[in-house]
Amino acid sequence: MSGKIKKFKVKISSTLLLLFLSIIGIFIYIGCSYYLNLNVNLQKNEVAILETIINVLTVIISVCGVNLLFSIVIEVNSKNSFISEIMANDVFAAPEFYEYMDKDKKAKIYNALEKSMFSKYDIMQEVYKNVRKKLMDDVEDYYYNESSYSVTCSVHDTYIEKNVTSCIKLRSFDSKRVFKNFVLGSFTFKKIENMESCIINEIEIDGIKLSENDYTRQSAKISKLNRQNDYNSSIEYLYNHDLCLTDDKDVVITIHYVTRTSKDDISSSFRVKRLCKNFSLFYETKENNDYRIVCNAYGFLDDADNSINNQEQSNITIKFSDWIFKYDGATVIILRK
Repeated sequence: MSGKIKKFKVKISSTLLLLFLSIIGIFIYIGCSYYLNLNVNLQKNEVAILETIINVLTVIISVCGVNLLFSIVIEVNSKNSFISEIMANDVFAAPEFYEYMDKDKKAKIYNALEKSMFSKYDIMQEVYKNVRKKLMDDVEDYYYNESSYSVTCSVHDTYIEKNVTSCIKLRSFDSKRVFKNFVLGSFTFKKIENMESCIINEIEIDGIKLSENDYTRQSAKISKLNRQNDYNSSIEYLYNHDLCLTDDKDVVITIHYVTRTSKDDISSSFRVKRLCKNFSLFYETKENNDYRIVCNAYGFLDDADNSINNQEQSNITIKFSDWIFKYDGATVIILRK
């Protein structure tokens, strides 16, 4: 290694300018703080403006003061690195820098950062923005830490019956959130004559079996797509008590139920209703010799292609190894061999 260490040379004009900015900033800071504390009847927008000015002045005074203190002893390269670190960590990374910005300014900053970090192509930037919007739309108070289904299907002469165990593990995004009239489960199906289409055998919360007084059954809205698929009934079960969710412990809701549908309704969909961290589905048919299973899985980050499945055509296991969005999941179809 050769060469002399280049020392930073102090310029009187730069030092005086920093000193002047520091003094002016301190006086304005004191004035704004005094005015904010003295006037208790200020409007919210006036308070927000004053707090923004105070936060910006705090950053300016800090930067100028630090530069005055170290300008003589820091080398050129070190000083440049030091200033860059201050700008990155103390200015742009400070929450106060963004807190009072309007949405348009925040969007410009987000777009600039995303373009520099992810892709230089405009079309990829557009894709990323749409994914980000979908992700934010899916943030609704709580998520599934895990969602699993175990299904046994039986084909009878005039109808198809499925015995299902559904288990979801819930967590709140906040440290604690209490829900009223929480939907324990919802089901959409096609009614068949002279037979109950959906039977709830048991509902458990954290391993404790609920009585019929703990929940209420009511009709629910049917989507246009389900109506097109000839599903004519939808029900949901509401919890009659408050449900408390936290961000560090699962609340486990397990439902054992039976569904019956017409023999031509050969498909079943298992889709999550919230962001889901882990998803699994086991599906089997008892009529091994007569029917086989066809399955499609769909998730944004994963297609469940790495799931471990048996070689038999009468059962299948689907697992997602990464996060999936709301309405992702799997569809199973039973076909005669």
